[in-house]
Amino acid sequence: MKLIEILKDRNNINKKPLFRPAAYRPEKVTKISTEAVILTSFTILLVTLMSICYVGICAQNVKSQYTLSRLKEKKIALEKTRLNLKLEVSRLNSLERIETIARRELGMAHPPNRLIIDMRNPSVLRASIEDVVAIESYDEELTSD
Repeated sequence: MKLIEILKDRNNINKKPLFRPAAYRPEKVTKISTEAVILTSFTILLVTLMSICYVGICAQNVKSQYTLSRLKEKKIALEKTRLNLKLEVSRLNSLERIETIARRELGMAHPPNRLIIDMRNPSVLRASIEDVVAIESYDEELTSD
């Protein structure tokens, strides 16, 4: 009988490790509910998407600032060009310059005073015969040269 009891005791031995360290504590396994996992995953996903959107908005803001800076520089350059062109137009439209070009390059001269008729004054519009003869003689001088 004793042999049978010993064999039974051998089969019933709790299979515990023979050596257990002093700091060994079996971990307690806690079950996490499915709702908690879904909520955590959704929160992580939401925070990730918000972070990506924030970075995208910041990048767009920086790009807009660079574009604005470039446009301001271009505006300043165009304003300088406009002022230079305005100065050039004023210089080219000066009466002294036009008169100098007319005399030197085109060979023009001032007409005699008697040939100048002020069209704004109606009393002067009536030309006398002497004025017409003077104009014809001036035309003949020009064609003979």
